Amino acid sequence: MSTPARDLTGLKFGLLTVTARVEAVRRRAARRGSRNAEWECTCACGRKKVVRSDVLTQGRTRSCGCLSSRLSSERRRGRPFGSRLVAE
Repeated sequence: MSTPARDLTGLKFGLLTVTARVEAVRRRAARRGSRNAEWECTCACGRKKVVRSDVLTQGRTRSCGCLSSRLSSERRRGRPFGSRLVAE
C-alpha cells in the first residue's frame, strides 16, 4: 500500500520554492510508472522547473541551473583562460 505524497507547496529547497504539484509530464517518468510526485518550482532567478519530490527532499537539486553557472563563473574569475585573463 502506498502512502500519500507529502504536500511540499510553499517549501523552499535551496533557491527553489515549490509552487504546485503537477502530473507526470515527463514521458519517461510516466512510462515507467514513477511513484514520485513531481512539483513545479520557481527559482530565485525567476525560471520555473519541474522536479521530482525525491530529488528535492534529498538535496540533489538546489536551483534551475543558475547556481551552477554562477559558481563556475566565480571560480574562473582571475584565472587565465587561454591566452587571456578572465576579467573580474
